[in-house]
Amino acid sequence: MADKLDKSAPTITENIPSKAGHTSALGSAAAPYIFFDEVRCWGFYSGVGHITLEALRFMPQSGADLIQPDLVVTAHLRFNGVALKQLKKAIEQIEAMAEAPPSTSAN
Repeated sequence: MADKLDKSAPTITENIPSKAGHTSALGSAAAPYIFFDEVRCWGFYSGVGHITLEALRFMPQSGADLIQPDLVVTAHLRFNGVALKQLKKAIEQIEAMAEAPPSTSAN
């Protein structure tokens, strides 16, 4: 039976362009995951919010067993007022999740 071809139609996972109002799986495939340890710089200019995200690194110093930390910028966030409100709401909800007592129910 190996010589028979499978004539079933291919499965379409997403049309390009994708449907309005939905998140595109194909268009989102290359979106980065951004990790950061600190936010030390932010501002608001010409209707656009700015946040600079930084991550801590541990760097060996030459000729010694000494390790020194430094910071590296991992992302520059830019957003309008609507996105600012959504980001604030998301952060508040994450804080509420983090403060909630752990579940005691058994699975």
